[in-house]
Amino acid sequence: MKTIKPAFAVMFLVLGAWSCVSQQENDWKPLHGTVDIEFTENDVVIDYEWGRTHLLARILDLKIDQDENIYLADAKRAGVIKISPSGTLLAEIGGRGQGPGEFREPSRLFLSRRNDLYVFDSQSRKIVKFDDRGAYVNRIPIRNISGFPPPVWTDFFVDYRGHTFLVYRELIYDKSSFHSVFEIDARGNSVRTVARFLEESMEKGLSSGGGVMGSAIHQYTPRVFLSSSGPHFYFGCSDDSRIIMMNNLGEEVQVVVIADKTVPISAEEKKHFEHAFRNHPGMLKLPDARPLYSNLLCDETDRLYLVRTKSVLDKTPGAIIDVLSAEGDFLSRIRSPIAPHAVRFGRIYAVELNDLGEYRILSAEIPGVSSWKD
Repeated sequence: MKTIKPAFAVMFLVLGAWSCVSQQENDWKPLHGTVDIEFTENDVVIDYEWGRTHLLARILDLKIDQDENIYLADAKRAGVIKISPSGTLLAEIGGRGQGPGEFREPSRLFLSRRNDLYVFDSQSRKIVKFDDRGAYVNRIPIRNISGFPPPVWTDFFVDYRGHTFLVYRELIYDKSSFHSVFEIDARGNSVRTVARFLEESMEKGLSSGGGVMGSAIHQYTPRVFLSSSGPHFYFGCSDDSRIIMMNNLGEEVQVVVIADKTVPISAEEKKHFEHAFRNHPGMLKLPDARPLYSNLLCDETDRLYLVRTKSVLDKTPGAIIDVLSAEGDFLSRIRSPIAPHAVRFGRIYAVELNDLGEYRILSAEIPGVSSWKD
C-alpha cells in the first residue's frame, strides 16, 4: 500500500500495478489554445417557463444518452425526466414511494451504452435499473456499507458484469473521515475497496477538540469525483494530481497526471473563510492550497474535462474547464459563463437556476472540438 502526502490529505490507494502513467511538461499550456462558449437563445433546450410548467424543483443530476436525449434527476418530485434534444418531454420515470421503480431521493444517474438507466436513491440505499424504454428492470440494494453518521454518497458507475462502483464519504466518529471508492456485485454484496482517501484535517480537528462531527465542508474541501465515458470511468481526489482510469470490467487501465501546480491559499482567502465561520471557528479546516478542480467530467471519447477551482474572492460568473486527452495531453481550455453538468458529442450541457428557483437547460457546441487531435 502506497502512502502519498499532498497538501491536504493522505491518500491510501488500494490499487494494483498501473499499466500506464502519463506525464506532461511543467509548462501547462493547451495544445489547441483557449475557446469561449457563449450561450444564446438557440442553445436553450428548455426555458424557465417550461421548467415552471413541468414543476422542475430540485435537479441533482443530468445525463445524456446515445441518442442525445437528456435525463434529469429531480429529487423534489422523486423521479427522472427524459427530454429530447429539442426540448420535448419524452417520459417521466419512477416516482415517490417504496415500490418497484420508485424512489425517496433520486440523486445520481448512470446510462449504459445501450441506454439502460440506473438511478441511485441515496435515501433508500439502492440503485434502480430501467431499460431504454423506461420500464423497471430490477433493483440493487447496497449492503454492508454502514457507519455512524451514515456515509454520504456522491456518485457511481455500473460495469458490464453489473458490478457497481460507489464513491462515498465515510465519517468514523471520534476517529477520522475517508472518501472511498467501493465495489459491490449485482446483488449488492461488497467486493472490495478500490481506493481510500484519508482526510488529514479531520485528524487535526480531533486533536484540537473539533471532532469529526464538527468539521464543515466548504469550497476548498477536497472531494473524490467519478465520471464515466461508457466503456471506462475515471476517479480522482481533487487535491491530488492523479486521475485513475478503469475499464468496464473494473480493471485499472492507466493514470492521467495533471502537471499543473496547486495554488496556495492566500491570506485574503483565509480571512474570507474566517469571517464566514466567525460564529463557529472550530468547524473551519483549511488545506494549504486550493483543490485542482471542483468537478470532473468526461465525454464518450474518454477526454477529461476539469472544472478548475476558482478563488472564493473571484466573484465573476462562469467557469474555466481544462480538457485533457486520455493520455494526459492538455488539449484545450474552455471559458464558459456557466459551469457544465455534462459533456457529450462535442457539446456542453448546463443547468441554470434563477433567483426564483426556476430551472432551464442549456446546450452549446464547443468551438473547434472537431479539430482537436489527441
